[in-house]
Amino acid sequence: MYHQVLIAGFGGQGVLLCGQILALAAMIEGKHVTWMPSYGPEQRGGTASCVVTLSDRPIGSPLAEKLSAALIFNRPSLLKYEPQLSDGSLLILNSSIVQAHSGYDRHHVYHVPADTIARKAGLRRASNIVMLGAYLAATGVVSFEAARDAIAHHLGPAKAHLVAADLKALAAGQSFMRAFQAGPSERSLKHAV
Repeated sequence: MYHQVLIAGFGGQGVLLCGQILALAAMIEGKHVTWMPSYGPEQRGGTASCVVTLSDRPIGSPLAEKLSAALIFNRPSLLKYEPQLSDGSLLILNSSIVQAHSGYDRHHVYHVPADTIARKAGLRRASNIVMLGAYLAATGVVSFEAARDAIAHHLGPAKAHLVAADLKALAAGQSFMRAFQAGPSERSLKHAV
């Protein structure tokens, strides 16, 4: 297994945290992993992205070589990074912000209203974890148990009060994607992993 995922959006949307949790979850499962962040000097409000590479064998380079998935949190990131995705890649869009309904036929596109889901669950700032939950449900690249452990470990004792909210957001993203996939337009994504 070799899987590279790009996570991109504005600074302040939790893009880098989402990638860190995914990378830690993969490490918990004993996978080889790299996390390569990129962000502008503006940070909050500027652009931010990271590439997480997960593999069952040693990874030669953390650089994006063959992106098999992308979690896109805003339209500028979609315009910038979509051309780098391989044909047949998984593309998960935060449709609360990104409206893109055509022109991306070469990908398996899922519209996840992450901000709306987070807000309805009373988790206004957890849309990044909703997106992560949807991604894990779509790919199975790491288990939800490992993701839950990674959240608890990453937040640590100082932010332990946030763990329950993030786990709720993870489950909300998972539930949304599973309900979406169970609908009449179900498509298997296993080949994208």
